[in-house]
Amino acid sequence: MRRVLASLALLTSIATGAFAQAPAGAPTAPAAPKKIQVLIISGQQVAHNWKGTTPLLRKALEDTGKFEVRVTEEFRGGGPETLAPYDLVVLNYSGGNRPEMRWGPRADAALLDFVNAGKGLVVYHFTMQSFEGWTEFEKIAGANWRLNFGHHSAPHDFTVDVKDPQHPITKGLKLKFEQQKDELYANLKWQPAGPYKILATAYDDHALYAASRTDARAPQPLVGTGADEPMLWVSDYGKGRVFTTALGHDVDQVQTLAFTTTFTRGAEWAATGNVTLPIPAALAATQQAAGSPQAAAAQAPLPDGYVPRGTRVGQSSAPGMKVADLGTTGRTYRINLSKGDEVMTALTQFAEKNNIKNAHFTGIGALSKGLFSWADTDRGNAMKKIELNQEAEVVSLVGSIERDAQGRLNVHAHGSVAYQDGTIHGGHWFEAYVGIIAEIFVNEESPAAASSN
Repeated sequence: MRRVLASLALLTSIATGAFAQAPAGAPTAPAAPKKIQVLIISGQQVAHNWKGTTPLLRKALEDTGKFEVRVTEEFRGGGPETLAPYDLVVLNYSGGNRPEMRWGPRADAALLDFVNAGKGLVVYHFTMQSFEGWTEFEKIAGANWRLNFGHHSAPHDFTVDVKDPQHPITKGLKLKFEQQKDELYANLKWQPAGPYKILATAYDDHALYAASRTDARAPQPLVGTGADEPMLWVSDYGKGRVFTTALGHDVDQVQTLAFTTTFTRGAEWAATGNVTLPIPAALAATQQAAGSPQAAAAQAPLPDGYVPRGTRVGQSSAPGMKVADLGTTGRTYRINLSKGDEVMTALTQFAEKNNIKNAHFTGIGALSKGLFSWADTDRGNAMKKIELNQEAEVVSLVGSIERDAQGRLNVHAHGSVAYQDGTIHGGHWFEAYVGIIAEIFVNEESPAAASSN
């Protein structure tokens, strides 16, 4: 009997194997896409809960199905061989600028070479406080928390305001969305104008500092009633890409929809240059907005050298700006700008801080870099880019500052510059970086008189 059963089992096995074999020439199943390889460098965070946030950062990435993540809590002594297997590094690290917590020259060079060669980097939250005096890291971060630079009021709910809706990270997001009970970083020490670009800001209400300040020993000045402060920004370093987020103070804040969505999309962009992750319905632009003619025009493919009409670049920096109030009624201002200041950023920050509702301006000076545009009426939705990459004199600059019925600010400028050979270039101004010096004269206009019948 046992021999009969054994024979039957053998025959069954042979038959099953024969039927299970794929026919010759049949297509094989496609291999699963290779996941983005990520290394989170952690192990230290001054006054921040790295032990709690690091696993959640890992979870947020791996839950997308696009990332494979590993963590190291000791990068001192690391080198290029440590980073070689990875496409992306996420920094959740702050050694409090203590010398013993610095990685060392070999590890420092490995990270710089990693990004410079075309890999990605994410600078998370208080990591921007790290490595004081390491100039190249400060360039990569774009902005840093330093002595007398960097503070926040008590954690609170605030609105994140997208400033660059065309960037792959923010494209398709609501223009405004909420972040809950987080620290709103302000007054960071920004690098001179460079390759970084602001993607989103949040309004820092200075009235909230009465309850809590992080710089109580030497309070940093609060100018005006508040200011828009950058929350998300990107930069280039060599061939690589860097995404920095000021959001996500602790375990609750790194689990919000706003944080996980922007963090994972920023990570994918830093690693690949593209974003394919979907946007949750709660954060997606409304269907009405998505179906509007403006949105359709923005999605239409444009030829090289064009940008969608109405594009506004994100905030940059103007650390050398000084403002003088030249009058007491119908205020007139002179704004002096220094080398590296970005003109449109300066005008926007000035108008916010001084509550300008309606004004016009003119300007003179010199530029070293800029981006202008020309409206291509044949295309309707497109503006042809005109790039400035040399020293040039400002021949004309005129523009207006106004607020709409919802209080939203718009700074609109047109101007032209002269090259060394006297040729003139200009148009609608997106951004303009001061080469030597510039002066902007702003004339505030009185509100319209009430109509009488």
